[in-house]
Amino acid sequence: MTDQDLSSKLDRLLALLEAQLELTRQGQREERLRQAHLSREETIDLSHSDEQAGGGDESMIGDPNTPTPAPRPRRSVSFNLNEYTETNYEKYASPTRPKYLKTRVDPYSRSRMDFYVQEQEEEASIMAERSKPVATPFPKFNPRDIEIYILEAEAWFRFNQVYEHTRMINHLGSQLEGTAREWWTSKLCFDRTREGRLFNDWQFFTKRLAEQFNPRNARMEAYNKLLALRLTSDAPGAATRHVEQFKDLEGQVNLGDNELTIDLFRGSLTRSIQEKFERNPPHELWEWFREVEEIDRQRMLLQQASARHSQANNASSPGTRPI
Repeated sequence: MTDQDLSSKLDRLLALLEAQLELTRQGQREERLRQAHLSREETIDLSHSDEQAGGGDESMIGDPNTPTPAPRPRRSVSFNLNEYTETNYEKYASPTRPKYLKTRVDPYSRSRMDFYVQEQEEEASIMAERSKPVATPFPKFNPRDIEIYILEAEAWFRFNQVYEHTRMINHLGSQLEGTAREWWTSKLCFDRTREGRLFNDWQFFTKRLAEQFNPRNARMEAYNKLLALRLTSDAPGAATRHVEQFKDLEGQVNLGDNELTIDLFRGSLTRSIQEKFERNPPHELWEWFREVEEIDRQRMLLQQASARHSQANNASSPGTRPI
């Protein structure tokens, strides 16, 4: 006989023993209830018989004017604890009386699954009690200082015992206003399932939020200025000033991407300067700076030469000669 067959037979034997034990307990409980019912009926019968016997006796004790006290019904005394439990339960646990005593539950008659379900219900009630919302208003969105707003939100989450990153992010996102609200909506449209890191990592979310909307972030301000920078004039000297301004902002931002920086610089130039690089554009950013400054220097030299030429013409004209 294999170990598996022996184990299965033992399991079946244990199941039969448990079923037999349960039937025995059920029979004992029914017997106790029957005995209690019979004892109550006997008590009622005795009380009725005593009342009938005492009702026909009109004798006097001592003084003829003193009536004989009515006989009291006998009270049955039982030392059965189970019977006492059942009668007390019927007496005190009725709908019109407070429940002072509960029925005794046999712990051995409950299955293991009952204990497991009870533990789960207790844990669920504890978690529900912990996650119960507190009547504390959420901090109002402050676009002037995002970092302070994030600190206030974190304090609110700790006070209300909210530690799940997804719930924290979604709740704070729903409180955003203005451009921050538009930014949050765009992220929701991009990731509808909310599986990205932005919706599941609190530190990552707050960092991105601060980078986008914190006005005291100098790097972000420089980046926004760099995107908006445009050369709008072909006047001599304007391109050189534009190159210096672009260098200053790019140094504050420090993109670290040569191609992206070149695209930004090229897009910020006027159309006439961009046309000069259509056939042979430079490959390095410093070459772009040098070429644009050279174009601007040639324009300034041309302007100076034109000015000198106009002055010479004015000096050699007949109207300026002395008579």
